[in-house]
Amino acid sequence: MVCGLWHQAAHDFRRTSQISVLTTSDKPIHAAPYRAPQTHRDSSMDQSHPSSKTRRPQRALLVLNLSGYAIGALTILGYGLLGLLPVTVAMAYFVVGALVNGGLYVWFQGLPDEAVRAKRYPTFVFLLLNVAVQLGFAVWQPQIAFIAMLILIGIVPMEVLRFRRRQIVLLYGLIATMTLIALLLSKGQWSIPADGWAQQMLLWLAFTEALAFSFVMQLFKERYSRKLMQQTEQIQHEFKTVRTIAYRDDLTGLANRRAFMQQLNAVLNKHPDRALAVGMIDLDRFKVINDRLGHAVGDQLLIAVGQRLRGVLRQSDVLARLGGDEFVVMFTHYTSLDQLRLVADRLVKSMEQEFVVQGHAMQLGLSLGIVIQQQTQPVDALTLMRRADLAMYAAKEGGRQQLRIFDQHMEDALQERDRQLHWVLDALRDNRLELHYQPILSFDPKAGASGVGIYGAEALLRLRDADGVHNAGEFEAVLDDEQIGVPVGRFVVSAALEQAQRWHVEGHNIQVSINISPRHFLDPQFLSELRTALERHPQCPPELLVLEVTEHGSELDSRMAGFVVNRCRSLGVRVALDDFGTGSASLTHLQKLEVSSVKIDRSFTRDLFTSGAGLSITYGLLRTAALMGLNVVAEGVSTPQHALALAAMSCRRFQGYAIARPMTADAMGAWLARWREHLPWAAVLPRQAEISPDAIHALVQHNNTALHAERGTIDAEERARLIKADAQQHCALGLWCHDNAARYSNRPGFLRLMREHHVFHTRLRENLVATQADTEQVANNALGEQSRIIRHQFWNLILLGVGTSADQSATDAFPHITDGAFDPAPAEPGGFLPGDSGLSLVR
Repeated sequence: MVCGLWHQAAHDFRRTSQISVLTTSDKPIHAAPYRAPQTHRDSSMDQSHPSSKTRRPQRALLVLNLSGYAIGALTILGYGLLGLLPVTVAMAYFVVGALVNGGLYVWFQGLPDEAVRAKRYPTFVFLLLNVAVQLGFAVWQPQIAFIAMLILIGIVPMEVLRFRRRQIVLLYGLIATMTLIALLLSKGQWSIPADGWAQQMLLWLAFTEALAFSFVMQLFKERYSRKLMQQTEQIQHEFKTVRTIAYRDDLTGLANRRAFMQQLNAVLNKHPDRALAVGMIDLDRFKVINDRLGHAVGDQLLIAVGQRLRGVLRQSDVLARLGGDEFVVMFTHYTSLDQLRLVADRLVKSMEQEFVVQGHAMQLGLSLGIVIQQQTQPVDALTLMRRADLAMYAAKEGGRQQLRIFDQHMEDALQERDRQLHWVLDALRDNRLELHYQPILSFDPKAGASGVGIYGAEALLRLRDADGVHNAGEFEAVLDDEQIGVPVGRFVVSAALEQAQRWHVEGHNIQVSINISPRHFLDPQFLSELRTALERHPQCPPELLVLEVTEHGSELDSRMAGFVVNRCRSLGVRVALDDFGTGSASLTHLQKLEVSSVKIDRSFTRDLFTSGAGLSITYGLLRTAALMGLNVVAEGVSTPQHALALAAMSCRRFQGYAIARPMTADAMGAWLARWREHLPWAAVLPRQAEISPDAIHALVQHNNTALHAERGTIDAEERARLIKADAQQHCALGLWCHDNAARYSNRPGFLRLMREHHVFHTRLRENLVATQADTEQVANNALGEQSRIIRHQFWNLILLGVGTSADQSATDAFPHITDGAFDPAPAEPGGFLPGDSGLSLVR
């Protein structure tokens, strides 16, 4: 009974608590000092918890009822001994009461705990049976009606507390009805026997027993009611603790994702016309700090970031931490877009001041993406969060430490990405992915013309559909997606090994290089799958497979990357760094990863003849790789001149349109049979002498001078040096010409280089002393054209003016060339080698 009270009160409390949670007001959840609550419990508390004592109150109540019936039965037995009623009646009363309450006790013991906790204990049955027994005996023997009513007085008040008001009214009405029926059936014979001292003593004894029984029941109720209150308070405290944990971030004390989404939905539902914006925040450079200094410092840094962000927001703004280094803020009650931008700018600028945690000074950045709820086209909370996330990533891609506001182009870009993803998934499922191959030309200067050959090819992914064959550039953005990165990688590995094995059987030992995404390369199953793929192609030597991993991003900085590279080497498979030089950690990767070769990105080789930066970086990368004993493949070799220039800088492997465009495996098989006819200039490569570092330095310095002059960024010191009459003799290019005059004096190209160099400095000197703006602009344009001519003359001299043997080789390969074959007319944007339209000088 008392446990029933406990369960009812707990149920009501949970119900009202849930209602209070669901109807929480839309006031913002602000950061507050937060301490994890003390929830330690000893064993005694656990034992006293109502969930572990579900049956105890009911069991005690039944025992009391049995005891009460025993006492009442003894009293009635006394009446029988005095002759006031038959002894058989007293015995019947005792037996019936014992059977009813004993049966209820056994029934209760047989009920499962779930039924007891679900309040299925038949309190109504208990009451009705006991009331029926008492009133039945009162009708049968009116002499004991008074005692029966006394027992009812002790039982009913205790039991009715189990019910609510409507149930109490129903119960008392039922008891009153049964009592009225009993009075009518007894025909007014109810009486209180009090004749003589013996009957009076029994009467007082029965009255005392009823009062004592009622008193004991009240003590029982008070005891468990007190425990009920204590346990209710404990549950209230635990509920508040759980709610705090559920709605607060345990590290920063800010609202968490659940609380933020609840607040956002509340505002959208209750105040749809209110100005609303959601901002997604991601910290820049946090991962680097967290990895370098450890998670303890990272956690303290996140706490400091949360406090600083909260400090620059308005009271009406809601700030929450989603997890990791991601935060989200809800802007409300702003009156204009300018006000919103002002608050957002304060958030971005709040990271400019460095953080000091445990003696470490750290500088963070903040990328913020904001989406504004459009009243004309409102969306739900999840859509707002997704769009804010898109704007945040746009801020990161735009350079970080900035604010971006969502626009429809971001949504369109996401839809385009989804389209590409399903496009590739469908092609993979329908076997419409294929590999095309681009040959890699190699040569050994010690072996002469016989050392030039095709010993490698890069496998490039293509997608075939009804519109034709599509390059990987059309879907490259999704190739590292978690849905297709690994499956596409498996296909490429299997197809490349199959083709390499076929070529090997045909007598062509061609290394096949494949691009592999970091996601696939670092997948836990990659090594086992690679080993299985090699076993399926036993006729393909493992060294014919080269895995090209991109060095962009931080994935390759992990220890796992080094482990995978080493395991690949043990399997005989070679690993190369692709797009070498374009990332921020290229040299770090060379230190950590035992790769066998690197590929210089096309962005450097493309500008070899036009950019001093491209030339110097390419030369530096080649020298670095040579010192480390690494093979180098130069990508983007679009003309034979690029190949000759790279050969002069000690590069021995070339890939690009100058060699061949990507082609199918069958087409490449036909091309391999006649490649020497397609590349007659390749015979010159072994004869190309290496260019000296001072020659590279001279041309780079000249390019820098011309660039500064065109942009008007020449400083005072450089100006003073360049306006001298003999400046052309003391610049880097002039000194190189002076040092190499004896070597090249018999070549007309060298004399023209000297002449054009003199003209360049003359015009530059006139430009520097000029005062009129128009004259300066004309001079700048003329300087750019003059610098272009000098670059062409320099490379013509280097690439063809390397000695008689080289000249003869070039003449044998190209019968129509002369000393000035690579030299275009000054007015032309480029030149072509007579007899071969494929040899164009690139500006």
